[in-house]
Amino acid sequence: MTKNSREIICAHKDFFSGLVQIQTIVVIGHSLSEVDMDYYAEILRQVWAAGKLRWIISCHDESGLKSIEAFARRFGIASSQITVFFL
Repeated sequence: MTKNSREIICAHKDFFSGLVQIQTIVVIGHSLSEVDMDYYAEILRQVWAAGKLRWIISCHDESGLKSIEAFARRFGIASSQITVFFL
């Protein structure tokens, strides 16, 4: 899948800039695929205390766990910041 993420982010800049004080992100039913990585990067750019940000992420199986691990490595998110739950 492809989409112009940069254009979408720009069109919704007020939403993204409003994320500065969030403390927890809950991701439910999302594959963490490459097409959406620009969105996650923008969220992390906006969040004031990204190092303290808590992530609660769902997955279905072992491949989902691998996707979460790759996502965390890519963005420098410590495993202690992530709680995983299975759907």
